[in-house]
Amino acid sequence: MITRTIALLLTGLGLGAGARVSAAQVDPGGRKIDIGGYALHLRCVGSGAPTVVFEAGAGSWSVNYVHLQDAVARTTRACTYDRAGLGLSDPGPLPRTSVPMADELYALLERAGEAGPFVLVGHSLGGYNVRVFASRHPESVAGVVLLESAHEEQFQRLSPEVAAVIAEAVPQFRAMADMARAGRPPQEPIPEVPAFAAHPELREVYASVTRRPEFYEASAAEMEGAPTSAAQAGASAALGDLPLVVVTAGRSFAIFEGLGIPLDAANAVWLELQSELLDLSTDATQLVAPDATHQIDWDAPELAIDAVLRVVRAARRGTRMAAAPSAGGAGHQLLEHWDRYLETINAKALDRLMEFFSADAILMPPSQPAVYGVDGARAWFGALFAEFDVELAMPTLELMLLGDRAVRRGTYEVSLTPNAEGPRSVDRGKFIQVWERQGEGVWRIVRGMLNSDLPTIETVGRE
Repeated sequence: MITRTIALLLTGLGLGAGARVSAAQVDPGGRKIDIGGYALHLRCVGSGAPTVVFEAGAGSWSVNYVHLQDAVARTTRACTYDRAGLGLSDPGPLPRTSVPMADELYALLERAGEAGPFVLVGHSLGGYNVRVFASRHPESVAGVVLLESAHEEQFQRLSPEVAAVIAEAVPQFRAMADMARAGRPPQEPIPEVPAFAAHPELREVYASVTRRPEFYEASAAEMEGAPTSAAQAGASAALGDLPLVVVTAGRSFAIFEGLGIPLDAANAVWLELQSELLDLSTDATQLVAPDATHQIDWDAPELAIDAVLRVVRAARRGTRMAAAPSAGGAGHQLLEHWDRYLETINAKALDRLMEFFSADAILMPPSQPAVYGVDGARAWFGALFAEFDVELAMPTLELMLLGDRAVRRGTYEVSLTPNAEGPRSVDRGKFIQVWERQGEGVWRIVRGMLNSDLPTIETVGRE
């Protein structure tokens, strides 16, 4: 997978230019450290242990993760850095694959005097790098967070269209580097990077960095080396019992719309690949943001921050973080179950709806007594359907997979229109559900609670 910066470039977007500025003008608190003939840029803030280190995705760099870093730094020390050739770092030797990149990070942290063991956070291609780092330097790792991490088998299992987009990126980046050297740099649009809100000065450095020929050469080299990096990650040792959180987007490939990729099929395969990453540790948890794209660090920052702090807390306590990992494909199965669950409610299909509830289910509707078991659910929903037409939306903010159970948290909005004459009622609020695996590919609700945001149900005119 590739990051938003690369996706924007490959769709041919690009207007506006930025002036070149020096690192001293724009870098809030970072420094460049020589690691053997070339220097890498490092920014560390906060205090406490373990120190969290963010590893960017392909063609990406520290500025894209500063908003996460600043949030984590309220709890513990946090570092971002730029790989060789990217951001404010000097170009480095070829090839740009995970083994040398992991060793460069180790040398950088050591020469900077940053004390491990570290919690490593790898996004996209950065997931390969942190896995290789953990394998080569296990004494320096306290835990791992994989944000939409690349998987070693993705090049074989994703569709040929995905491979074609990645292959196309390499010559395009080299052409862009030639343009920059000739004084005609690509005119990439500056996205609204989350860090700009707290660090507006970074907008100028973003414009400058993404017009350097070294940026495009390094991006091309990382993309060209991605299959080798995949093999290196696949050959690396598993994480043993280190705390691991896998953070996954439900609509990962949405940022690649318009590039000829069959999005639904690609998202389904991606969810399977993400679930398999749980096998890397005996203490693993998966969090899913169903509406997020591959740029999950931007689309669901609170979930990413929560994942990092979960691992930090587990590392501090020295205790297990979670139950056993879920079996492969659980995230995809649950997303499909939820879609059918909502469709069934809105269709008022009572018999089919009961298939979604466990025999020992407990439901807690707002301002009403609890409902017990399938018979209780049938009576409650039957009375609701007899009186109202129902329009229910339940966007999910978080999915946490814990072995054979999953916790779903989000918001809801329900509109109830009387079958007879009368005003339409609207309720909005939060929900939490616990689902349990009760057979191969079968998940059922065992607990559910709705918490209304309204003091009383709001009545609006019937439409």
